[in-house]
Amino acid sequence: MMTQDELQELWSSQPSVATTTGEELMKMIEERTKKFDRRVRARNLREIIASIFGGLVLGWTMLGTHDPWKITGGAVMEIGLVVIIYVLLRYGKAGAEPDPNGTLSGYTKALMDKYDRQIRLLKTAKYWYLLPMFVGIVIMLAGSVVEHVQAGTLGPKVFIWPVILAAFFGFAWWLNEVYAVGRLERCRAKTEEMLRGA
Repeated sequence: MMTQDELQELWSSQPSVATTTGEELMKMIEERTKKFDRRVRARNLREIIASIFGGLVLGWTMLGTHDPWKITGGAVMEIGLVVIIYVLLRYGKAGAEPDPNGTLSGYTKALMDKYDRQIRLLKTAKYWYLLPMFVGIVIMLAGSVVEHVQAGTLGPKVFIWPVILAAFFGFAWWLNEVYAVGRLERCRAKTEEMLRGA
């Protein structure tokens, strides 16, 4: 869903707190908060464009299909793509903007809230991002298995795709909920520690 290397890189180069004045720290936090927001917006835009494109391609491939399994699976996937777009538009924003005339404490709270919001979003991605796609594909694959059973051609090859897809979705879950969330939590802790030290 997202490339966390950019976020890690963004927050990894922390200046020495001992040599940073309050004004410099405030300016640095303000600039980094804006960069964080830009990266979240760019990620959301990429995901929304990919969902729209995926929905169009899926719809095009489903034209003329009369197989009820493919139609049902495709419909579930199309609904899933709409859900992805909705969730990103509704909940995918980085968070509320801090008051430009606010204090360092206000900026700190806003920044921590932004981290927390993205962490919560990624922890629920298995429901709104992966599950509808997985269910749609499983329905289509079930139709394929039924076809093979009816034709008497059911063999081990039929089960290769389900195993590959299960592995792919398992990896996508790990990437979002374990790897990406872990990176964000470490970035949040590092930033919080730096601000506490100031």
